Amino acid sequence: SSNEVGDQWAKIQSAIGASSNVFDLIRRVPAIRDPVKKDAVEVRSSSSSDTPVVSTENLSVTYGQMDAPALNGISLNVLPGDRVAIVGRSGSGKSSLLRTALRFYDPSSGSISFDGTNMKKMSRKEIAKQISVVEQEPHLFPMSLMDNVLYGIEMDSFDQETGEMCYGSEWGEAVANALEIAGLPVTEESNDLG
Repeated sequence: SSNEVGDQWAKIQSAIGASSNVFDLIRRVPAIRDPVKKDAVEVRSSSSSDTPVVSTENLSVTYGQMDAPALNGISLNVLPGDRVAIVGRSGSGKSSLLRTALRFYDPSSGSISFDGTNMKKMSRKEIAKQISVVEQEPHLFPMSLMDNVLYGIEMDSFDQETGEMCYGSEWGEAVANALEIAGLPVTEESNDLG
């Protein structure tokens, strides 16, 4: 019927508009670029327990033309073995700190270092190797639990040491039990594993 043809035509036009926006994003040049390959630094874990694994020094972040900084003069050191939780009220800068550490933004002033290496000397891929993020509302993709856990990990980097870390952690038994069901697909019905 003509109504169905009209509906399909509207959907096609909407898809064309959306794809145009997607291609605009793909063509966009990132504001933050990796260092030139020859200048990029790979982080080497320090053997010293005194060297912070993550360090911020007088870190400030201001977005665009805002007057008030989202972060102002934050300094912290996270030593090997430390467990750190960043907490605060809404708008206090938690997400800004994480986004800056992931190098979605460069600091307005100050610096962030991983094992003594300034993040501006690191590729974004190298930075991603240094940080793990656990969202409050995790999303599970419609694939196996194991595939969800390994999502984004290059298989050559998932080595014996990584496996031993999983099993050697306080979650070792839970990991072992989870591996029994890890091959099962995650569906809409199983998306809430809590």
